[in-house]
Amino acid sequence: TVNEGVENLTDWWGMGVGSQFDDILLAANGAGSDVILNATVEAGRHVTVLARDSVEQNVVLNPDETLLSRGDILAGFTDLFTPNDPQGSIDVEAFGGSVTMADGTVSQTQGGHIRYAAPMADVTLGLLDAGDGMVQIIAGGSILDARADTVVHGAEGFAGQTGADRTENIIASA
Repeated sequence: TVNEGVENLTDWWGMGVGSQFDDILLAANGAGSDVILNATVEAGRHVTVLARDSVEQNVVLNPDETLLSRGDILAGFTDLFTPNDPQGSIDVEAFGGSVTMADGTVSQTQGGHIRYAAPMADVTLGLLDAGDGMVQIIAGGSILDARADTVVHGAEGFAGQTGADRTENIIASA
């Protein structure tokens, strides 16, 4: 579980895991293990999240219902030597369970590819924004929208910087 961890004024608000120049790998390899993101994961390059069971990207509220943190995933943003590096990618896979993004969560690159896979269950999407990169979604069950309206090109599930038509690779076997 990744939680928001502001300990002092130099910590980033809402940040759980960050790496300015490198990759981040979060893996829950034990039987029935989940990766639960309650705070942002941001890497200067690539982010990989692997769970033997399920992956959850959550929105966490304070007791007064104000936003505390979101389980966003950001890749390719903070590398000062290669800013906005289109090589920053996001790969999320739940081998035995589902991938669930809460409404309001975002996975975003600056043109790098995004891949979400749950070969044995459903994938529920918040917002996937790969800029000019490609998005691949693989689900053994259904591909669902966390906002419960639609998942089509141009809906909340997909976003592009130019608004031009793009091809998404979507595979569902339900």
